Amino acid sequence: MKHWNTAAVAVCAMQLRASRGVLRAVPQPLPGPGIPGNLAVDPRLPSCSVRRIAFVALSGLVLSQVIQSQQLPTLTTARQAHSLSNLEAQRGYPVHLKGVVTYFDPDYGTGYAAIFVHDSTGSIFVKPRSDSIMPVPAGTIVDVQGVSGPGGFGPIVVDPHLHAIGHAPLPPNPPLETLPRLETGFEDAQWVQVEGTVHAVLQYSHSVTLRLAMEGGTVSVTLLREPGEPYAPLVDAKIRIRANAAPTINSNGQMIGVHLMAPNLSAVSVVEPAPGDPFQRPPMPIDNLLHWDQLAASHHRVHLRGKVTLNWPGSSLCIQDATSGICVQTVQDTPLAAGDVVDVAGFAGPTHINEPCLLYANCHQAATRGYGHPLEVFRRVDGPSG
Repeated sequence: MKHWNTAAVAVCAMQLRASRGVLRAVPQPLPGPGIPGNLAVDPRLPSCSVRRIAFVALSGLVLSQVIQSQQLPTLTTARQAHSLSNLEAQRGYPVHLKGVVTYFDPDYGTGYAAIFVHDSTGSIFVKPRSDSIMPVPAGTIVDVQGVSGPGGFGPIVVDPHLHAIGHAPLPPNPPLETLPRLETGFEDAQWVQVEGTVHAVLQYSHSVTLRLAMEGGTVSVTLLREPGEPYAPLVDAKIRIRANAAPTINSNGQMIGVHLMAPNLSAVSVVEPAPGDPFQRPPMPIDNLLHWDQLAASHHRVHLRGKVTLNWPGSSLCIQDATSGICVQTVQDTPLAAGDVVDVAGFAGPTHINEPCLLYANCHQAATRGYGHPLEVFRRVDGPSG
């Protein structure tokens, strides 16, 4: 019996009757390619009934999956559902769990909502259609009923029905993870905590992305944008942030990176505030960058001043002072001409050509700020002025 097509057996069990016979299951193969299981038809049935039964058996593949899912055990925790292999998840295990929403985006551009739900055992991604979901913002306690699915990388809950049953604070004190650990993929979908310095804040109409420099590299953290909330002061601050880990995958479903998805600023704690506006400090000679005596300063935004030697608006800008030259990466499209004197502030780092550069830089045309004339930094290069 274990090789029989379950949909066909279900049809047989209903004792569908024709004018001259009864459908009954017999352990004999039903010929024809692509027809799973064994099913035979009582020869007393007329040909029209046989055709009808064959149609029911073939179209019962979806019904087969439904019946099969009814025979699978119900998974009642996030860990049980997320621990399935993708092959097992594809079988459509019933899932019924309760937890707190840690991330909710009503539509992340695919026609589906993005929801992470956390319970006492872990977290899992829940994927309802955008047009079928009521708002369940972070902190909502939900009852989730759905089935398992393979997702893009790890197992998820698909075809869910969510019912809000209360509210709770975001889960406190998740494990403090390192970037190398996150990049293994073992923390997929999990509620974690990371620490680092914010190097950039990129604001969009719907979301905000923080570029967070951690030990071992930089990771992107996405938050839903809240109107009126201040994000720019986070630049150059050292923070801890709670978020769900999510894989960055290629078209083959292979993990090639990691990013984090945080609900809002309530998940952010400032460990060390930003040291202030770098343009209010005197400019540093370019040649001093990343030397031993300047390492502490180089971990924050540094202020440089120089003449423009090359400008690709929205991409990069190269400047030179009396000591050296440097190129900076910036998304600003400020129109600058070669020879313009500019103030630049950004984070120092090496490049693939073993030269320093500035990352996530801001710039504007130079102005006197009480620490000398804008052209003083060039006198060694251009010679004494007039």
